[in-house]
Amino acid sequence: MTSFSKVRQTLIQARTERAGAEDRAAAARHAVGRIEARQREATRTAEPRRTEILRKLEEQAKQAQIKLDGQLQELKGLSAHELAALAKFAKLADPREGIGQLDDRFPTRHSLWHVKMAALADLPPSGNAPLLARLLFV
Repeated sequence: MTSFSKVRQTLIQARTERAGAEDRAAAARHAVGRIEARQREATRTAEPRRTEILRKLEEQAKQAQIKLDGQLQELKGLSAHELAALAKFAKLADPREGIGQLDDRFPTRHSLWHVKMAALADLPPSGNAPLLARLLFV
């Protein structure tokens, strides 16, 4: 069984990689937007080199769109990897599942099973106060 710290580290790494992929995808998205804005600006002007500029911008737009699509695919894959790491971490972090993973030498494992009920009564003069109960871990 994988240790808690390894699974936690895997989750941290997956989240870091996904955040980096989100940043790269956002940068690619902005690059596409900037190129499209330059294309709109170039179509409004009546420069003699307009067709050459538009051809270059069209090529840049294609390249930027290809890069954006690649970044979005990478982000999709890393998001799935993060969800898998989170599911694995959740199994170990869930006390109902994770209690069996603890080392027997760890004293909390045994003390969790010894639960003591303590009844506290705050009795006013009438004696009709509700009984309060709490769980104490010993």
